[in-house]
Parts: sequence; C-alpha cells; structure tokens
Amino acid sequence: MYEQSGTHSTKIGDVGPYIMYGKWEDFTNKKLPHLDACGAHIGKTPDSPATDVYHYHVQDRAPYGVGCYGDGTNLVTVAECRALYTECGDGTETFTDMPQPDGTKKTFNYDRDCPCFDANGLNTGTITERAIIAAPSVLSYDASEWTCGDGVSCMQTVEKTLCFTDHVGSTARDDCSTSTTTTTTTTTTTTGTSGGASTKALLAIAGATIAAALLA
Repeated sequence: MYEQSGTHSTKIGDVGPYIMYGKWEDFTNKKLPHLDACGAHIGKTPDSPATDVYHYHVQDRAPYGVGCYGDGTNLVTVAECRALYTECGDGTETFTDMPQPDGTKKTFNYDRDCPCFDANGLNTGTITERAIIAAPSVLSYDASEWTCGDGVSCMQTVEKTLCFTDHVGSTARDDCSTSTTTTTTTTTTTTGTSGGASTKALLAIAGATIAAALLA
C-alpha cells in the first residue's frame, strides 16, 4: 500500500486536515516514531521537508491508527485523550492467557471502547505517559527496542480477544476466554483537549483491521 524504503514513510492517507504516514520515522536506520496518544507527533515529513507539522503514523501497537484528533499544534497526553471519550473508564474486562507472537501468553485488563493507550500498551488503569510528552523533540527510537507492551498491543492478542481463528495456536472461532466483567473508574487530570470526540468511530479495536492491511 505504500513503499517501504528510504527514510520517513510515505503518505498513506488523511486524518482530517492531517496526513497519515506508514510506520517508519526512518526506514533506512530502522527508527520507529514516538507518538502521542492520538498517534501523531510534530516533525518534518516528505510532504513538509522544511517545516515541522503535526502528522500521524500507523503503528504496530494499539491503537494501530488513530486514537483521537489533535489540534495540529499540541501533543495530546493519554489523560487528555481519555477525557474525550465518555466510554473510557466505564468498565474493563480481564483477558487471560492471550497468545503472543513469541509463543508466550499474557493476562491484561482491557476497555473495549477506549482508544487511548499509554506507553505500556494499556487503555485502562493508572497511566504511564508516552515518552514524547516529556521529550517532544525526540521523534524516534530504535526498532530493536519495540515490544508488544503489557496490554492488547499485538495483532495476535487482538485476534484472540475478538475470537478470530487466525491467531497463534487457535483451533476454533469460539476459542477465546474472557473473565467476568468488572466496573472500574479511571481517574485522570485533564488540562484541555485537542479536537472533538468522535466516540466509537476511532476505537482501537477497529484500528486493528487497518493495521492488518497497512503494516508490512
């Protein structure tokens, strides 16, 4: 869908007035982008080589595509992102023994209706803020440092959570296990938001479908 060569990935689409690019900040040197909770950062692109602009990247981790709409000027924290969605914090589920790409399994809490994931790949509970918020000028990191994270962060985990059959080790569509749903409240402090809420249209779980096609 896009050519994976050179440095910064090329354009693959638009997110409102902003551009979305492939997953690489620097393909040649294998650098992945540090992104805010919306899935974007501010820097130069192939379409804006001289001026820093707010732009999105697809990701190998949730939300895979778009978590929220930024205002084009400010990076968006996880707390600000969650404040845009009334669904964030209205209830979580615990998923047990979800298969991972390396053959291991993990257990995590997950909010099906919240597209705002922190640095640990979790969209519920105490927030571990994304690195770019503290260091906005550091736009990338070495791809060798990438991990699935602690939550629903890898494609196999998403497929298992949705009861799909093509995840690692699956044998049937009903091969999924979900524990009892528990209601929780996530406490966050917001200092304003960037963009308006678009409720469930930008859910992370929908982003997984996009990722399957975009992440080569």
